[in-house]
Amino acid sequence: MPFTPEELDELRRSDRRIDRAFRGAYVPDASQRELDQDTDEAAIVQDLDHQQLQTRRTKAAYRELERRTKADQLKAYRKSWYEKNREQDLARRKAHHEAHRQQERDTDRIYYQAHREKIRAKNKVYYQEHREEFQRRNQAYREVHADELKAKKAEYYRKHRKEILAKQKKRDKARRAK
Repeated sequence: MPFTPEELDELRRSDRRIDRAFRGAYVPDASQRELDQDTDEAAIVQDLDHQQLQTRRTKAAYRELERRTKADQLKAYRKSWYEKNREQDLARRKAHHEAHRQQERDTDRIYYQAHREKIRAKNKVYYQEHREEFQRRNQAYREVHADELKAKKAEYYRKHRKEILAKQKKRDKARRAK
């Protein structure tokens, strides 16, 4: 039994919908694209005679050379532009940073508040994994800067002697009370 014109129209519309859906679903990765290109190239080369093949290879080599040359020229241009305009560029960046500093701080603070627990957990895991490394680094720093640290500690004690003694008395009193 043949289809009516309405049914045929409906079939065509559904085929188009299905084609649209599948067209977006298949995205080949780079290796698949490279393989497809190689296959296409092999099929094209197979049909060429020696002169045409030589011409094709020469043109491909020329295109590659041109691509590299243009890339090198662009790189050189960008480098020279940066050298000429370095001061202006740094001043522009600094001005932008100054103008948006508070906004950036607010954004960072809001992000940290929203993800505080996640960040703490991540930092804790990182510290646990690298604990020995941190301890070695801190020990090495203390050995190298022992005199400076001793002088800072003595200076701090001289400045805050009364407060330190008051805390010690309070602690001793609390221990005796127990």
